[in-house]
Amino acid sequence: MPTYWLTDARLSLANIKLASSGGELTIAAWGKNLMDRSYENTGFEAPGIFAPANFAVYGPPRTYGLSAQYNFH
Repeated sequence: MPTYWLTDARLSLANIKLASSGGELTIAAWGKNLMDRSYENTGFEAPGIFAPANFAVYGPPRTYGLSAQYNFH
């Protein structure tokens, strides 16, 4: 299998103090495979009746999201 590079990123705002509850909030935006590259994770060849069959499992496409975490004190 050929080599490949993926671009991932995460931007977080951490330890945001909330005066009303005394806790801390962390929020983040993240993304994986930002260039939306198609790449093989695994490949194999299976024997066939007339010719071998090649199979490949590809990695996930571009994904992104938001996350939040709250810490009680």
